[in-house]
Amino acid sequence: MANRGDKLMGAAYFFLVLCTILVALRSYTRAFVVRNFGWDDGIMVFALVIYFVFVAFLKMGTHYGIGKHLVDIQPPYNIVPAIKYLSMFEMSYIWLTGFIKLSISSTLLRLVVQRRYVYFLYCTMAANIIVTITSFFLFLLHCRPVSYAWEQVLPHKEGKCFSWTALVVIGYSVCAATIALDVLYASLPWVMFWNLNMPRKTKGALMFILSLGVSAAVVNIIRIKYVKTLGDKKDPLWLIAPALFLTVVEVGMGMTASCLASLRPFLRKLNFGGFESQNDSNRKRTLQSKTGGGGTMNRSSEVYQLDGGSAYGKNLTITETARSPSGTSDDDTTLAGDPASVNVIKVTKAFSVREQHSQASSSTSSSPHGSLG
Repeated sequence: MANRGDKLMGAAYFFLVLCTILVALRSYTRAFVVRNFGWDDGIMVFALVIYFVFVAFLKMGTHYGIGKHLVDIQPPYNIVPAIKYLSMFEMSYIWLTGFIKLSISSTLLRLVVQRRYVYFLYCTMAANIIVTITSFFLFLLHCRPVSYAWEQVLPHKEGKCFSWTALVVIGYSVCAATIALDVLYASLPWVMFWNLNMPRKTKGALMFILSLGVSAAVVNIIRIKYVKTLGDKKDPLWLIAPALFLTVVEVGMGMTASCLASLRPFLRKLNFGGFESQNDSNRKRTLQSKTGGGGTMNRSSEVYQLDGGSAYGKNLTITETARSPSGTSDDDTTLAGDPASVNVIKVTKAFSVREQHSQASSSTSSSPHGSLG
């Protein structure tokens, strides 16, 4: 007896465990590592609660017959609860995707600096809320009474539902709106962070993780061809199984992408490469003195010579000033030296070095002493 329910539940359990772990790590990172648990984190925790309900409805549905041919469902009256839990599953999916996208947009709001992106994100959040609420009520009220959606297979029940054409149009519209939002949230980080002054590896990792949400859009595009099965009455529980599988994958990928984007501080704490902050990256740029009146600066694999002897005998740390994604600015770091004499070196984007010399009693500046080229 053919049964697609086992495959559905396998995917659902896999993503349930994965998303539970990731949301827990995200909450730990925000609450105890960064100590800045925000609205986007709370929304994702609530989305995880809905995800448990989502999987529970799918489990009950497969128990009664989702994924089976109608002729294989025994006893036959199990068809009614199977369709009922299928309807519950689809309504929980609407709210689940809505909250996931709301969390992703709230996370992006933490990172944007330009006001135009802030306004744009607020507009997308409003559109997401409108699409979610409209889709939910259209699906809930497409039959009158509501219970007729799953009881219409019974001969003695009376009611009225939207036509098959109307259901397909609604399905295509919801898919189109969801795909548009997924693509938007996946591409926006590239626009926002492309010119950001931060280490390339860190920038690349951040943009890649935030763009993982495009996988949800790809899954949605694939699922479009199954929308036409919504109105099928001959063998609905069997034909809709592939669409339900893609639905589970879409939701799991969306939650995974959203949580990974928030784990940078946690991964940085574990010394994972590519997740350094601007300050961490700056501290690695160290200027060491060279005996005999000069110094060398090791930056990656290149070595630059610093002419002059005023830095003789000191271990010096160079820090570049850069604007961080949160809108704050890293502090310039002064170099440790003699209490009565402090040498300050600043590195510009062109790798030019200017040396300033100041005494404890009075402050005097000197002309540029050397260059890195």
